[in-house]
Amino acid sequence: MSLYEESTTEIYCGLCTKILNPPIKNMKIYSSENSPCLPVCLSCSKHLQKISEVIESHNLKWAELSNKGRTWLATSGVENYMNENQGNIETYMKIEISEDDEEAIKKDVMMGRTDPEIFEWEYHELLKRIMKKTYREDICRVLRAYCARNRNIGYCQGMSYVCMWLLVFMDHNSAFWTLSYLVEKWLLPDFYIGAKHGNSLNGFYIESSTIAGFLNKLIPSIPKCPYPAEQFSDFFSLQVLIQLFVNTVDLEACIFLWDKLMLESSVPLICGVVSLVSISDQEIRSEHHPLNILKQLPEKRIINELSQEYDRLKVEITIKRVEDLRHQAREMRARQWKYCEKLSMKRLQKVSNLNEEEINQIGKIFEDYLQEGVRQSNRYTIKLPKTNQESFDKATYESGIRREDFIKIISDISPHLSASAGLIFDRFDEDKSGLLDFRELTICISIMMKGDFEDKLKICFDVYDADKSGFLQPNEMNDLIESIIKPYRDTGLESSMPGALNIEDIREKLNKICEASGDILCFRDFLLAVKADPALYSCFSSHFKTDEDGIRTLSKQETKKDRMGKTSCKNCRIF
Repeated sequence: MSLYEESTTEIYCGLCTKILNPPIKNMKIYSSENSPCLPVCLSCSKHLQKISEVIESHNLKWAELSNKGRTWLATSGVENYMNENQGNIETYMKIEISEDDEEAIKKDVMMGRTDPEIFEWEYHELLKRIMKKTYREDICRVLRAYCARNRNIGYCQGMSYVCMWLLVFMDHNSAFWTLSYLVEKWLLPDFYIGAKHGNSLNGFYIESSTIAGFLNKLIPSIPKCPYPAEQFSDFFSLQVLIQLFVNTVDLEACIFLWDKLMLESSVPLICGVVSLVSISDQEIRSEHHPLNILKQLPEKRIINELSQEYDRLKVEITIKRVEDLRHQAREMRARQWKYCEKLSMKRLQKVSNLNEEEINQIGKIFEDYLQEGVRQSNRYTIKLPKTNQESFDKATYESGIRREDFIKIISDISPHLSASAGLIFDRFDEDKSGLLDFRELTICISIMMKGDFEDKLKICFDVYDADKSGFLQPNEMNDLIESIIKPYRDTGLESSMPGALNIEDIREKLNKICEASGDILCFRDFLLAVKADPALYSCFSSHFKTDEDGIRTLSKQETKKDRMGKTSCKNCRIF
């Protein structure tokens, strides 16, 4: 019997599974190169036509630069970023990445977790029409190159979806540089940071708290719903933010939001999520769980509502307000490393080489410098009433220590690193707050005091990789050389340099290493070259040398054994 004949047999839409009754009036037959003949309802037929229009209007071909891709590169600043940076994706493909990153990429991509079948049907249909046989390899290629460029962040789940999306509109090299630009310039510095730093997705949680602040203020139904704004935002925002809207809204809405991202930087992340919550107001009032609300979004066609809400809300969601809320969230999370003590001790021991007693000693140092910061601040501010002054001091200085205090600490435990202490501060200030919180300070001292040679050389490499390219270039190598020879030159002790070297020997050897790499030296080649030269190895070992009792000499008073590990607070849920 033909599908077009009247029949009592129920026929279902091949996409949305809606019953087609009577089928002859509510059905079309859909077929494509990659899909079998399917009966589809008129509504799905319109959506399929829309996908065809998207492909044709943007001239989409898998892993090729499209019209939309060219627009994004130009409006975002990525094009200039590519021109300013040396190297391309092929340069980074030659560098080995960590085993952890390699394994994670393999699981998420090569084992099919980013295949078209995983995505909502519009994305699935789009990919089926344009994908090539090299689909998985193409995604892996971009992700591996980025892990080689930025080993401190490496791979994080969600990046594979973003990478897929970029390859829909761009070639490999453009996708690689756009991913680099997003992570390094637009998103918060620790947005994609993994668990190996002990502060997994810290940037996401800061953004989620920022969103919660706007939800409380701008969405009337949020204060009345069963879930506090922070909790609602965490549930709703995780997938949306980590995947940068990909596969969480319909195709047309995703392109709209990416247009905003490429034009206006990271604020559209906040405005976009708040807009999505706003158009879900009815579901919120019906007390639906935020995950259920999120699950329904890709099935809706929300572009008109989304556009209207976005334009309405962007007047309220200003850069100044976003930055203020981010600052508050960052301060809160930084404080919890010192004052959510029950859980933070375990985490700090896991990500450092220190035991509980040593962490407690650092805790005393940390508190001493915070108190000193308060005392110094009082010299320059009008004295407030006692209760107000204490509140002001605590809010201003409780979250971390300043650069000048950190330089004092490094000068005490490793004098040769004094000249580089400011750069080391920047290296460990992961959230770029201008302060080192307790976790950041603990990890830094852990590496300085107990890290192996490779860990310390990696820090040295990172701090002189000024453009964060993942390479040392000649000018950066010269700065590194100067940092090594400065302590000897300043004290007139050039003749006492380790390994029977003099200043010119060091300069010549390190410059040759850089030249041998084509003036683009990656860390692995740097490490192997230094280890292969006994004189250089001795020189760097001496440069990293620390006072074995350095931590203890910094603390003037005995540390209480029960300073940490005894208490907890209501904010521990964040961990």
